Amino acid sequence: MTRKIADANGRTNFTITQGCWAGCTRDVIDQTKAACESGADYVLVLVPAVFHWAQDAATIVDFFVEVASNSPLPVMIYNCPVIVGGIDLNSDMLEKLALHPNISGVKMTCANIGKMGRVAAQFSPDHFATLAGSSDLLVSALIAGGVGCITGVANLFPKVRIFKQSKVDRPQWLTYSRRFWSRSLTFAKTKSSMRPLSCKRS
Repeated sequence: MTRKIADANGRTNFTITQGCWAGCTRDVIDQTKAACESGADYVLVLVPAVFHWAQDAATIVDFFVEVASNSPLPVMIYNCPVIVGGIDLNSDMLEKLALHPNISGVKMTCANIGKMGRVAAQFSPDHFATLAGSSDLLVSALIAGGVGCITGVANLFPKVRIFKQSKVDRPQWLTYSRRFWSRSLTFAKTKSSMRPLSCKRS
């Protein structure tokens, strides 16, 4: 649907990333194939977390390797511990996964700027892109070497440019931080108002 809308409005080069999350590796791989058939360009993949307490670093790395090896689209890792039972990929795991030819980057909603800096220092953005997963982290992420942010707030303010300069002093940083926070609150209220609709039984 998103691809059809973009094409109908003359945005044939509009990049679409489809989120993929399921209870097992097989179903996530199936989702990547469905995303490809629907016209997506990338997939954003979360690790299954039903038995999160039983997964060690090797298991998590193997999951992403298997998905990436079978996905028809480039894979972006979604590192969001708060929604997967605390599973948090460390910089060693991310650096290992970045070597896979079909893994293109990571969305880091873990808020660990030190980790972001370590990963970003190892790879050029065209090989493995390191992105913040929250608007409030954007400025800090850019300073650490990240290349941007994947944020829900951008859906409400898609054409608002807040960060323009490559060098930011502390007063500017605080200004940007306050702007991001106010927009994040707006987005949070919007999501909250939609929750009864998304959870309504048919």
